[in-house]
Amino acid sequence: MAIFLDDQPYRTQLGAASSIQQLVEEIRPQLSESRRLIVTITCDQQPIAEENIAAVMGQNINHYERVDLATVSIPDIAVAALDEGMKLIAASRLQQPEIVSALNGGQREQIFTTLRTCLEAWAQSHDLVSKILQLLQPPLEQLPDQGNHVTSALQAMTSQLTQIKDALQAGDWVMLNDLIRFDMPPVLDQWSVMLQELRDWCLKSPSP
Repeated sequence: MAIFLDDQPYRTQLGAASSIQQLVEEIRPQLSESRRLIVTITCDQQPIAEENIAAVMGQNINHYERVDLATVSIPDIAVAALDEGMKLIAASRLQQPEIVSALNGGQREQIFTTLRTCLEAWAQSHDLVSKILQLLQPPLEQLPDQGNHVTSALQAMTSQLTQIKDALQAGDWVMLNDLIRFDMPPVLDQWSVMLQELRDWCLKSPSP
């Protein structure tokens, strides 16, 4: 039985009767130090299907002739996700004039269609940042402005999304118009700056 970590032979301290799950737990501390994450496990050249993960993780490592574990850099994952977040924000900006025009013209169907797309983009971007912070757990003192930019941007986006949803539920089109036309642009500006700052931190932050 051979074990490879990122195509390099790995010598485990575990016995042959130990499980794949125990192997992962043995490797995890050194990955944490190097800020890497296991993304795929291949057993005898067969990737683990999602529906079989629990069963395979419980198997003894000597059940297979070869186990391969592949990892990725957590900062690299974060940068890719932040790039996606910036694309979502940029795309939503292009749709804001359409929403305002539809609101002014009383085009309810167009309002709901376009606004739904923007809300999904804003919510997805918010979710991406929350997950990145959870994954990286960056010390606040290492972030720009002691992390205040990130915190205030998250709070502003959360507040704005809540107000937009409340206006939609109440059918308050005047309030919705004001929120989209006047209140949301500075929030998106703040959000874009925060995404870029967080991205820059991921690229230059030292490994623990």
